[in-house]
Amino acid sequence: MNGLQLKRAREICRLTQADLADRLGVQQAVIAMLERGTREPDAELLEQISATTGFPTSFFLDYPQYEFPLGSLLYRKFNRLPSHEKTHSHRLIEQCFTVFMRMTERLRMIPLRIPKRIEDDPFTAAHLVRSSLGYDPDAPLRHLINRLERSGVIIFILPEEVVDLDAFSTWVNGSIPVIVISPGKPGDRQRFSISHELAHLLLHQTIQGGFDAIEKEADQFAGELLFPEDAACQELVEPITLSGLSDLKRKRGISLQALIFKALEIGVIDQRQANSLRVQMSKKGWRKKEPDALYIKPEKPRALRKMAEVLYGDPINYKKFADDMHMPVFWLKQLIEGYAGKEEFNEREKNLPSQHSF
Repeated sequence: MNGLQLKRAREICRLTQADLADRLGVQQAVIAMLERGTREPDAELLEQISATTGFPTSFFLDYPQYEFPLGSLLYRKFNRLPSHEKTHSHRLIEQCFTVFMRMTERLRMIPLRIPKRIEDDPFTAAHLVRSSLGYDPDAPLRHLINRLERSGVIIFILPEEVVDLDAFSTWVNGSIPVIVISPGKPGDRQRFSISHELAHLLLHQTIQGGFDAIEKEADQFAGELLFPEDAACQELVEPITLSGLSDLKRKRGISLQALIFKALEIGVIDQRQANSLRVQMSKKGWRKKEPDALYIKPEKPRALRKMAEVLYGDPINYKKFADDMHMPVFWLKQLIEGYAGKEEFNEREKNLPSQHSF
């Protein structure tokens, strides 16, 4: 038995060693020894573990060769994210990555078409990335996830929402750029988080200047990538009002708070005016949740589901898929359904971009 696989399944199920031991009717020490590899379970106990966690017995006998580093989970500001949620998120994405890597053994990966590392300041870097992704210098960034996937960036979406986690990123083996997003976030928030994480991938492969400086640079990169200064100077014109910013949000797919920050950054408003706009948002209850009328639909990644369709048919043969991956059918379904299906993706591709299409 692979003790690490038991630990992974337990943490995916949000169980402590004591929780799992109680459900199995054994001592916690037994679970500890199984995870350390100093004890082997008998056939009955292995079946009990499988039934309790929902993972097939083959999962616990598997020895996957892929490790997924914590990446920006190590230095993002997760003051509200408990350590057990960070662990849970990491374990979920480990399994996503294992599924991805096992399918890439039978399929070719898309070559990386964006710079692997940029030494410039965040603003210059944002313009370089815009160009490498094929966007016009000042145009809204529509279908950002799709462009990144076609440029060799791997986008994973967690199979369940983690409330206080928007996204994180890492380089795997120094060659595979990965951005992980949590579902359930509005599209404007999702796009900023993805842009922020892209900055970490390209600018922060080594940490210099402290975590606060790194986060500030990533925010600057994201702001410039989504709304370049030249375009902002033309479109953010006085008087700056919430009504005018709402129209601009529909066009650009950027949150009201990010637009206020941009207006302050380019000097169209001063700090007093920015504070006044934020007070107005607070009175309307928009600081925590911007109005439904301005909701931007989040984009779904496509690549992982497309790989599964190529290998296991459309509709996907989940029984064969699960057997090959040594994972539960229900878990793979939950994972894959977070990605855009063929019809959904084709419908998005054939329609001309609208003001709500990002």
